[in-house]
Amino acid sequence: MKKTILTLTMLIIATIVLAQTPRKMSYQAVIRDTDNKLIINKSIGMRISILQGSATGTEIFKELYNPNPHSNANGLVTIEIGGGVAVTGNFETIDWTNGLYFIKTEIDPLGGTNYTISGTSQLLSVPFAIHSQTAEKITGTLAETDPVFKSSAANSIKQSDILNWNNKLGSSDEADPFFTKSVAHSITGIDTAYWNKKLNAETAFNASVARKITANDTLRWSKKLDSFTEADPFFTNSVAHAITGIDTAYWNKKLNAETAFNASVARKITADDTLRWSKKLDSFTETDPLFINSVAHAISAGDTTRWNRKEADPVFAISPANSIKQSDILNWNNKLGSSDETDPFFTKSVAHSITGIDTANWNKKETDPVFSTSVAHAISAVDTTRWNRKEADPVFAISPANSIKQSDILNWNNKLGSSDET
Repeated sequence: MKKTILTLTMLIIATIVLAQTPRKMSYQAVIRDTDNKLIINKSIGMRISILQGSATGTEIFKELYNPNPHSNANGLVTIEIGGGVAVTGNFETIDWTNGLYFIKTEIDPLGGTNYTISGTSQLLSVPFAIHSQTAEKITGTLAETDPVFKSSAANSIKQSDILNWNNKLGSSDEADPFFTKSVAHSITGIDTAYWNKKLNAETAFNASVARKITANDTLRWSKKLDSFTEADPFFTNSVAHAITGIDTAYWNKKLNAETAFNASVARKITADDTLRWSKKLDSFTETDPLFINSVAHAISAGDTTRWNRKEADPVFAISPANSIKQSDILNWNNKLGSSDETDPFFTKSVAHSITGIDTANWNKKETDPVFSTSVAHAISAVDTTRWNRKEADPVFAISPANSIKQSDILNWNNKLGSSDET
């Protein structure tokens, strides 16, 4: 039977490096038979052991390979020591600085586990390991030649800076009065952690005044005036002059749909109205002859304070006066003259003959036999004192007159004359 000759060629490369300690080593072996012929393209059974101290020293690691490695067309078998199936020890925990180490190779050329061929060789330093040892012997400082690094802020970082990186002074140790009073003083570690995580499209920010703040603005941030006297007469006399800090804090918190406001008279106030807000008349002399001669001209402030009292007089409740509507009141002074009346019913009625003299003498004693026998003749002075008592009639309750408010009454005599309206 021919014996197989094992020719070992070792190429060791540290694929993971910690100091000079390899985590895996590439290992190659060329296999020949007794006739010095290569055993090519065969499945080769292999077992690798690491021995410490000598070629027959203590076995501290052993592994085999599954699947088997194959020889190539040149009879070369390549494996990674530390990448097989460990039988003994842990390749990553070997202390390579602790003495000499040897590699024992066992071969079964038939691809089994009958390892009939073996060889042992010392594990020597390879160029990568030798170079890593020279790095341990460097003393002194290195001269930096990179112009980009030299001109960067990183070039000024010292060893002491690195040691104190996480030991910054607490806020209570800050002695710079400018920094203490600045906005930067309130920046926390959490703020810096999220510094670059702003939204790509932040609608609220883009629509705000802050969106227009420039770098020049920030340079002047702490140079604001401590006090300021406004000298612009237009601003001083404008509505804006009365706006306070409290107003600005609630600037954008208006109700989207404020029912009370939308239903009020203020809802109809326009920009033109506000421009004339302070130009109201302090006093007014009425010159309208129609108003002067009307019943409305005699209405006093005392009358308006009783405007909304409810009528409780049953006589009034069933009288024609109870049916007077708001539209009737608005047209009170605009009735047609007697010469313009075309209503045949009015023309033929008793009312058609009532004159101005009759109305002036309305409360004078009546001698008309028709009136004496009418319902009106039974109205007494006592009845008139109850004229404004609480109204219980459902017709009045649903009429426009029922919606007149106290504020309407108070402002009844303060309207502008037609000549002042712009």
